Amino acid sequence: MIRPLPFLLSLLALVAGQAILTDLLFGGRLRLELLVVAAIFAGFYLPVACALPICFVLGYATDILAASVAGVHTLAYVIIYLMARLVTLNIYRSHPLFLALFTFLCLLGEGLFQLALSALRHPSATPATLIPTMFFQALLAGALSPVILGFLKSTLVPHRHEQRRLD
Repeated sequence: MIRPLPFLLSLLALVAGQAILTDLLFGGRLRLELLVVAAIFAGFYLPVACALPICFVLGYATDILAASVAGVHTLAYVIIYLMARLVTLNIYRSHPLFLALFTFLCLLGEGLFQLALSALRHPSATPATLIPTMFFQALLAGALSPVILGFLKSTLVPHRHEQRRLD
């Protein structure tokens, strides 16, 4: 069993580190959404009782740091968690191509959701040039997601023989 508190604390550090990392790598032109991968990981491997609060806190922390509309990231991360939970019940989740495609679609959906909300709030201030940037951002995170999910699984999910020793 994954211990939820260290997982949450490490992900909260990632919230702050993600902004610094993308500023260094891309000069502020592109934002890499690594926490969506964490929400997908929670949907695949954590029970509902600990994963929903974790996704809620991560989304809320991202809302605060991104200075966006209150609750947008919170709602998006909870929905992504629920979609990953639904998918994990029906589909084999370890294939890297599936993981990349699922992450890409989740990020693209989140970006379009944020763009639609922005267009509703300020119709004249929403540039159409954000769509290619959103697409590239989702493509980049989708390409990195099998590596990140594999790393999280190998470090956080105990193997069967380790699980027996812990019980």
